[in-house]
Amino acid sequence: MGVQMGYHGMNITPNPNVTNHKGDHELDYLSKLSHAKKAVNNYFIHGRVQRELPDQPHIPPKTMMALPWQSKDRTSLMIPITSP
Repeated sequence: MGVQMGYHGMNITPNPNVTNHKGDHELDYLSKLSHAKKAVNNYFIHGRVQRELPDQPHIPPKTMMALPWQSKDRTSLMIPITSP
């Protein structure tokens, strides 16, 4: 899909409200993305992708994407779920 969590691209122009209280929701969102990215590095950067999950008959085809990732130390599994 070609995306990276927290990446805006090279053509983004700064929002003039990002430095005042009206832009707090944007700063909060970027902060949450940053914390989430730090939390998943153990999986996405240092871990290993696992085999695809089987199709779920109660969910319409191609409406959800999920791919399990094993942590670097192999003690946990994370399954990010997205709706394309």
